Order: sequence, then structure tokens, then C-alpha cells
Amino acid sequence: MEGHDVSLHCQTKRPPSKLPADFYKDGSLIRTEPTGHMTIHHVTKSDEGLYKCHISSHGESPPSWIYVTGQESSAITFSRFLNWICDYSCDMESQL
Repeated sequence: MEGHDVSLHCQTKRPPSKLPADFYKDGSLIRTEPTGHMTIHHVTKSDEGLYKCHISSHGESPPSWIYVTGQESSAITFSRFLNWICDYSCDMESQL
């Protein structure tokens, strides 16, 4: 829902699990986070899109779509937390 925070986590299956990760939205790099954790504060409709992460030498997550609904709408599910686990062949876990 608009105005809420969304947390994205990208980690490896094997230690060390909290490595620097590149985060992408709609195919474009948006930022690199040193611990693989990114928070989008006070999301708006413009934050809606296809997100993925990449950890060097470990792989890339499958893309995940984040939908942002309006303040009063409850028809569309909103992803508030995404956790990707990358290890050459990546698995994505999401908690909606």
C-alpha cells in the first residue's frame, strides 16, 4: 500500500550470507547495498515494477513484481517483504 516501507533482502545459501548485492528495477541498477538489504521507504506507485538482485560470484535472483496499491484499495496484494537466496542457481522466497 502506498506510504508503507518495503524491504528487499538478497543473501547466499552458504556463509557469508550477508554480502554486497546489486538491486535492479525493471532491468536497471538502482543501487548496491553492502549487506544485501534494501528498504524502499514510503513507497508510491512509481516504485511498482520488476525487481531482482545479484551477488557477485553467487548469481542472480529470479525477478519479482512489486505491486503498489492506493491508500484505500485492497484488491491487489502488496509485497511488503522479499527475500532472495542466491547460489549460482537462485531460489527466491517471498513473504506477502
